[in-house]
Amino acid sequence: MVTASPSGADAPAQLVNRLIRATHYAPETAAGLIAVINTAPKTYLPLALASARYGAGPVDTALAVAITHTDLTYEDAVTLEEMIPLNTGILPHAALAVAEQRRRQAANDTELAIAQRKLGARLGGVGQCREALVATEEAVALFRGLVVADPVAHTPQLAKALQGLGIRSGEVGQCREALVATEEAVALFRELVAVDPAHTPNLAAAFQSLGAQLSEVGQLREALVATEEAVALFRELVAADPAHTPNLAAAFQSLGIRLGEVGQRREALAAGEEAVALFRGLVAVDPVAHTPQLATSLSSLGTQLGEVGQRREALAAGEEAVALFRGLVAVAPVAHTSDLAWALRNLGSRLGEVGQRREALAVAEEAVALLRKLVVADPVAHTPQLAKALQGLGIWVGEVGQRREALVVTEEAVALFRGLVAVAPVAHTSDLAGALQNFAIWLGEVGQRREALAVAEEGVALFRGLVAVAPVAHTPDLARALRNLAIRLSEVGQRREALAAGEEAVDLYVRLHSNLPKAYIDDLSAARSLRDGLRVAPQT
Repeated sequence: MVTASPSGADAPAQLVNRLIRATHYAPETAAGLIAVINTAPKTYLPLALASARYGAGPVDTALAVAITHTDLTYEDAVTLEEMIPLNTGILPHAALAVAEQRRRQAANDTELAIAQRKLGARLGGVGQCREALVATEEAVALFRGLVVADPVAHTPQLAKALQGLGIRSGEVGQCREALVATEEAVALFRELVAVDPAHTPNLAAAFQSLGAQLSEVGQLREALVATEEAVALFRELVAADPAHTPNLAAAFQSLGIRLGEVGQRREALAAGEEAVALFRGLVAVDPVAHTPQLATSLSSLGTQLGEVGQRREALAAGEEAVALFRGLVAVAPVAHTSDLAWALRNLGSRLGEVGQRREALAVAEEAVALLRKLVVADPVAHTPQLAKALQGLGIWVGEVGQRREALVVTEEAVALFRGLVAVAPVAHTSDLAGALQNFAIWLGEVGQRREALAVAEEGVALFRGLVAVAPVAHTPDLARALRNLAIRLSEVGQRREALAAGEEAVDLYVRLHSNLPKAYIDDLSAARSLRDGLRVAPQT
């Protein structure tokens, strides 16, 4: 049986600590770490997991190799797995190796179902999203069978598996399936909480997931309500036990996003500030565990500050987020390089808002360069982000007057999205349609107006197809695409067709504005201005 490491600086702990520190900075030391662990894995593995809190890159890889070549019992795997927290980016491949061992050693359906659920989460942690979905689907199927035989014992695990299924389905673009699974999880947790309030943390987390998934399908008000429920539950939990503070901070971060989606920008900013304040307090106590979350919340806060016109403050938040992620990448590049690229993309927007277009271009180029390297190592995990980064880069290249270069960059983004759509149309068709809008703009800017019109029409057609399936989610996209199409039609002299597209855009924005006035007031005004201009233009 694996046993937890004793406290105190005994000789084995000192040896493992030295090897782990060395491996961080000299990856070739990993072979020595593996060799030492292999001499007495049941002694050294717990010590290594307890020491490797930066947990990525060579240390993570070395521990994964050592775990894979160790003969663990099911109980051993459970003990080791409990030492690696979920959803932190700590030791993702080592955690996966432990989960695989746990699944192999499962002796009955209950152990197998739990192991499959854990395996799904760990596969998701290393970007193997399809495999994660399959593992979680198998866990749900097993728990459904177990619940039939003993509902009291197994309903909590079924609810957790369904919540995981919602997350995994969303990661591969199955938004409707994700929502259905999470709604079932929420319903089960409600029933469980009514009997035993000990399940309240799970219910709160399920509400937070539900908010994100409702947002994905365009049910923005319902998404806000679900996220508010999560915040309220976590507040109650923190009042009784401050150990839930990280969950409350994350819920506030989600609340800020949901409030912004419905146009409540001041309220969104307040929620984002609350999240950052809570994460700062957590980082003061445990920087290793919470600095990534602080960096993420700061990048989101930058967006929220920018939306209320506090552009200098927004820039400062974005710069701090990037600085924190740079520090994390220096220690654990595998775990945080993609996070840094995302924060750089956001920082580019903040720089652009204060007129620093050259600087915005520089950080956008850095984001693309980072993601190109990541794509070489793992194209499945990182190509979508590279395509988005290229789309953003195209904007800043164009903003500094390099329109031909903007066209080339955006065309590459479109090509990548086309490839992604060929493999996973549900996940990426919306991205492709959006990229086509930008591509049409740059084609028009370099005088290729007929080509621009064809591309804009393709984008509108794609969004019409998406609206037919999910009108709430994609009507805003279609309205924006129709505004763009109206401009493209006007540029080639098709004034009647341009006016028709402009009128349709206004009609859509009127409907959207009636539901969410704060979110769409600016869009409605711009659409009406375009339509009115087309009405007075000569008709051909």
